[in-house]
Amino acid sequence: MKKLKQVLRWIAVLPGSLLAGVLVIFPIHWLALAIHFSGGPFYGFITQDGGGNPVSLKQLEYSMNSLFVSATIIFVGALIAPKHRFATAISLTILIFCLGTVLFFTANNYGLRMADSTFVTVLHIIFILFGVINALLFARELDDQKS
Repeated sequence: MKKLKQVLRWIAVLPGSLLAGVLVIFPIHWLALAIHFSGGPFYGFITQDGGGNPVSLKQLEYSMNSLFVSATIIFVGALIAPKHRFATAISLTILIFCLGTVLFFTANNYGLRMADSTFVTVLHIIFILFGVINALLFARELDDQKS
């Protein structure tokens, strides 16, 4: 029975992590709406760029997606994996970067626009790297706790 449970968990790693990546988009959208329309204490800091120009709701949401979606996929994949969690996180990271690279270079072929400017693209890449590094550190801690 224990062997079956492990096999099922290994089978569930990729679909479960991808589903979590999709599901995290909803709270991100709600949070972006709340930040954009509430006018809280960080309203000017979050919703304006360096020149004092307002950042659109769509741009705010895309930036938050860059930070949280890839990290969630890696984080949840490492949690689902029964063992070798750090190796699983590395594999998911490689998969994300391969798919991201393919999408980045083929986006224009499908009529998609990647970003409004080079600065925004670089900012999203930094957010993705930050999220991935944090998720990998979490997966490393999970492996250390098992030992």
